[in-house]
Amino acid sequence: MLTNSAAKSLSSLTLRLLNLDDIGIGELANVLKRKDCNMRRLDLAGNFGNNGIKILAEALKTNQSIKTITLGCHKNLNDVGAQALLRVVDPFSNTTNANKKAEWDDVKKSNHSLQSVYILDRPAVTVSDELVTKLRSISSLQPHETFQTKTWHHIEKNIADISHMGVDNKYVPEVLSFVQKQGELNGLFETIRSSNSLKIFENPSPERARLSDQMDRIQKENAILKRLLKAERERSQSLREENYSVRKTVEMKIGKKCSSWNSCKQLWLEVVDLIKEPERLGIHMNPLEKCPNVELNDARLDFDDWINAGLSSCLFRSEAAPPVVKLGKTERSASTISVLYDT
Repeated sequence: MLTNSAAKSLSSLTLRLLNLDDIGIGELANVLKRKDCNMRRLDLAGNFGNNGIKILAEALKTNQSIKTITLGCHKNLNDVGAQALLRVVDPFSNTTNANKKAEWDDVKKSNHSLQSVYILDRPAVTVSDELVTKLRSISSLQPHETFQTKTWHHIEKNIADISHMGVDNKYVPEVLSFVQKQGELNGLFETIRSSNSLKIFENPSPERARLSDQMDRIQKENAILKRLLKAERERSQSLREENYSVRKTVEMKIGKKCSSWNSCKQLWLEVVDLIKEPERLGIHMNPLEKCPNVELNDARLDFDDWINAGLSSCLFRSEAAPPVVKLGKTERSASTISVLYDT
């Protein structure tokens, strides 16, 4: 029989053998059932009839590649075998369906790719002309279009209630859109009036659901930002209170040494700048000798200790003539600058 590689690459197969019986048709059916079968045209002639056609029909239920079949039967082939082929492609020809759910199952399982079945005229062939005509003109559409046509035919028959189709509520908008395209407004209104379709209003559209998720994320982010803002405000308030307390303490201890708060602040900033850049001024200072609480890295000075010491113990020293530094409106020697204020 056909090898794996041949089954994948073969697009057309012609078998006209007198000894091609039902067993041979069964072996061929196994190849047609394979998912990797790419055969598009099949031409068979041999010693098979209704039984062989039924075996072939079962294989065609899962095959989605074959488009054209030509059959030349030398054994008895009548409407029984032809009906078996027709039910594969036309689920509505099955008169044994007990309910609409069974019919919908047949629609989903039917073959959507097969377009034509030609039954050659042979002495043993007694198929009615009506069935021969139907099989020759099954469809001229692409498989997905064929499936849509069958689906609309089924919905149109049961448009008052399509609950048996098991459509998830979130897909109801797509179903209504499909009904509108196929049956225009009348079909759409009929579907909306059905009890099942009213459930669409219990579920948001995909766009509304997306916007709702986005709003939830934004609200969570806003809640986080509000907490951070509250913490920052509390921190800022604490710093303001601390600065106010420091300012009051400095004003009480300094008294009238500075004409104003701003002048004290400016004087202290200039002193800190001087401490940060001693080499530029040619100053060599020994902070451990007179000012043990000076930290040169960040120029943070313990002002309270200096206040308690009388504001007179922390002086700069220079081996050379001390440069004159202008602080505020007063010129002072760098060797006799007292630290007055800590920012």
